[in-house]
Amino acid sequence: MREDEFDELMRVQRFTATRLRQENEVDRKVKLMSLVQGLNPDKRGRILTEQIMVEALNEGFTDEEVDRLLDELESDGYLKRVEQGIMMLI
Repeated sequence: MREDEFDELMRVQRFTATRLRQENEVDRKVKLMSLVQGLNPDKRGRILTEQIMVEALNEGFTDEEVDRLLDELESDGYLKRVEQGIMMLI
């Protein structure tokens, strides 16, 4: 195998690994969002972050992952923090 072929193969492998990580990240975000949508909000549409965390931990998420994904879902415009420890679906 020539060096340029090897370099191209390595570039393709890095690209593929990056795409797989990105797809996994999107899958985890969708799974968390589905979990949040399945929870019962109060009369004003609020959901306790602790309730999200408990359900997510039961589904195999880590604390850090849930915090990060909730921040991402908020910045993406799917969730909104209305008070400390309380979120709403938008």
